[in-house]
Amino acid sequence: MLPWLLPVPRPFWRISAIALTLGGGSFALVFLGLKTTSPSAAAIILQLGVPFTVLLSILLLGERIHWRRGFGIALTLAGVLVVSWNPHGLSLSTGLWFVAASALAGAIGAILMKQVGGVKPFRFQAWVGLISASVLAPLSLTLEYPPPL
Repeated sequence: MLPWLLPVPRPFWRISAIALTLGGGSFALVFLGLKTTSPSAAAIILQLGVPFTVLLSILLLGERIHWRRGFGIALTLAGVLVVSWNPHGLSLSTGLWFVAASALAGAIGAILMKQVGGVKPFRFQAWVGLISASVLAPLSLTLEYPPPL
């Protein structure tokens, strides 16, 4: 992707924020969560990304949704609630909180991405990949055992 890094897209702060939330932040959080929770539970909690994105679109971008989409969001939230419910009430492990934070980070990145115009897809992907790698590589080298190298 190196050929697509130049010229630097504008506004660069927004591309960086997208890369840190949608790329590096989201992946870092989901893999931290997967260290202490089951992949099947994580897959269900990750479904929160869709309602998070829609709700943020309504709040931050002023988008409007039809009642059917609202009903779908309610079903998604109810499904997550059912999966995380135990006889003593709502129970999310630390790992599942990381996974939920990953879904929220991805939703924030998606909202930021909707506000970017005029950046070609390969240039956008090249910068997201470079910035994400600059975050994920040090985290991987620091937190993974045995080291991946």
